[in-house]
Amino acid sequence: MTAGGVNDWQPEFAEVLCGAEVIILADNDTPGKKLANGILADLQGIAKSARIVIPTPDIPKGDISDYFGAGHSNEDFEKLIQSAVGSPTSVTDSTVPKGTPLIKKLVELDAAKRFATNDKGSAELFSTVFKNVSRYNPTQKDWMYYNGIKWIADTEGMKAKRNAKKLADAILSYAVSVSELDEKQRENYLKYASRLMNYRDRNTMVNDAKDLNFFENTELDKDDLLLNLKNCVLDLSGDMPKVLEHNADLLLSKCCNASYDPQATCKLWEKTINEIMEGNEEKIRYLQKILGLCLTGITAEEELYFFYGASTRNGKSTICETVLSILNDYGATISPETLAVKANKDSRTASPDIAKLAGTRLVIASEPPKKMIFDTSLVKTLTGRDRVTARFLHQNEFCFTPKFKLLINTNYLPTITDQTVFKSGRIRVVSFNKHFGEHEQNKKLKDELRKEANGILNWMISGLYLYRKEGLEPPAAVRDSTDEYEIDSDKIGRFISECLVKSDKNTPAKDVYEKYSKWCSDSGLGIDGRNNFYIELKTRGLFGASGTVNGKTVRNVVRGYIFADEDFMTVDENEPMPFD
Repeated sequence: MTAGGVNDWQPEFAEVLCGAEVIILADNDTPGKKLANGILADLQGIAKSARIVIPTPDIPKGDISDYFGAGHSNEDFEKLIQSAVGSPTSVTDSTVPKGTPLIKKLVELDAAKRFATNDKGSAELFSTVFKNVSRYNPTQKDWMYYNGIKWIADTEGMKAKRNAKKLADAILSYAVSVSELDEKQRENYLKYASRLMNYRDRNTMVNDAKDLNFFENTELDKDDLLLNLKNCVLDLSGDMPKVLEHNADLLLSKCCNASYDPQATCKLWEKTINEIMEGNEEKIRYLQKILGLCLTGITAEEELYFFYGASTRNGKSTICETVLSILNDYGATISPETLAVKANKDSRTASPDIAKLAGTRLVIASEPPKKMIFDTSLVKTLTGRDRVTARFLHQNEFCFTPKFKLLINTNYLPTITDQTVFKSGRIRVVSFNKHFGEHEQNKKLKDELRKEANGILNWMISGLYLYRKEGLEPPAAVRDSTDEYEIDSDKIGRFISECLVKSDKNTPAKDVYEKYSKWCSDSGLGIDGRNNFYIELKTRGLFGASGTVNGKTVRNVVRGYIFADEDFMTVDENEPMPFD
């Protein structure tokens, strides 16, 4: 039978030769020899025996037709076949290489001729064969492997080491059957293959391949508009989602827990959102755009979102948990204390709570404790587009640009001492005012919503395109809630209104600060440092570097204010009261 051209042979054809003694007549050129080796691999476990014969070793690119054209008779051909069948070096069933993808890859690469049999050649062969399976990540000081959908951490390089063993086995099988080598070359190649049975040689191969086809953390999930899903990759850069096949070279290490099905719906989700938002269409639309934006790494808005509800069972946790379940690797939770002001923080310590946020697109902190003071500097960094430096324990430092939307799910609005975050429009409060009574609750709701994951994904995609069309202008309800939070968070403003009154006199700033510190302590609030307190007074036009107090010029005064408890008229109890 004829195998046809190089691209005609199919592995299933081998079944026709089940139990047969097969002689493969190879053309005397590289494509012909590769085809013959591929057929040999496919015959493993099927043919009784198999051997490759090149009828025209002296005729470049010669085939069987050239053999007879050179004057050989049928009798000569029969002798050639008998010689091959009876040869002690004939490859029998036990030595026919297994028809594994690895062996076929070696045949395709012409590995015996292309790669040297030293350490460097072994590393290059490993890197070439496993380019889309195993790559080293120097940031993590470890290997990563591709599972067909995403790149995953390969702890202690276990899969890379296992792949090295598989490659060593494949090289040994390939070495037995490769036809392009003379006997001396075959002998040397078999010795090379045998060396790779040793741990030391395989370990050297893996270690020496680290600097070939590697990538760092900063190269992972780099495209802000690619969304990895279970059944495809979505390109969200155009007017409509574009479906791409999974591809190792996209360097995606995250994947949603959903598949793309343009026809999928989410009626229960839409009903639930409507009930939670009490039918407020503006808030529903705003919420949809925020969550749609979380499908991307776009952070142009630079906003921090509070899902705030003073009552319990108001639905905000249902929304957050459902969206996090769908986003899967693209979502993360952090302890609210991560965002709190910390004393004497050592910049040299590992920051895994921040490092794990690299590449995520939604980060949620739930239920910050009462009176927690936000680290506004950190919040500005995380919601902005400045690069952040972080590191995991026992790993190298790396820099990343935050791509996530930061959301606080809370029953209590934490203390924010830096009013500039309000002035810059970074804060948005979405209030959850509905309380679901016991009779209104569905204990299985979250599980039922997860079944609509594909439909909710479509709802979020629609929100993303609404955002592109309309922007993210907050509705009146969100503006009102945010304004209330700003007023409540203005601690120094509250202190001034409660403890100071306008006057034509000045008060020493140090006395005002002492009063302020006691007021904060009595109120259970954090106390600003003296310098920050003075700076805030200065921005309000109340602080002077010098001024007159009781006829004397003193440094650092609060202008035009005295303590409220001094603004009462003092009278002698023996003096008659007015109008008596």
